Amino acid sequence: MAIDNYDLDPAVGAPGARATMENYDARSLTAEADLPFGAVAVQGTTDREADVMSAGASPLGIVYRDPLVPAGNGEQYKAGDTATICTRGTFWITAGEAVSAGDGVTFADDGTFGPTGLNEFPGGATYVDSGSAGDLVRINLK
Repeated sequence: MAIDNYDLDPAVGAPGARATMENYDARSLTAEADLPFGAVAVQGTTDREADVMSAGASPLGIVYRDPLVPAGNGEQYKAGDTATICTRGTFWITAGEAVSAGDGVTFADDGTFGPTGLNEFPGGATYVDSGSAGDLVRINLK
């Protein structure tokens, strides 16, 4: 029997989770500090480290929600863990302000997502969904 009815997108996920089955690109870097899932990751002190967003830092991508991270870590990679930083694909994040589908993704120096942010991802990104502050929405990193 052929399957003729299926969803193209997984159900609503959690910050940092993949939102579609499309291909994605990622890098494995050592977490210089605790990295919350779905947060903006930036270049760390060395070439092989990632840190949390801060003023003047160079954004790398989104901290991926790895289902194999021990439950004791909470919703994050702990400093010293090997973290997955996604640089292309569609992922769930938590909106820090009201956002609109189709708009470019920007974020503040503290990593808060919203239209008033001054920072952008190097290759650009767009919101797939509209939402209010605190909502889970999808973004597409290009």
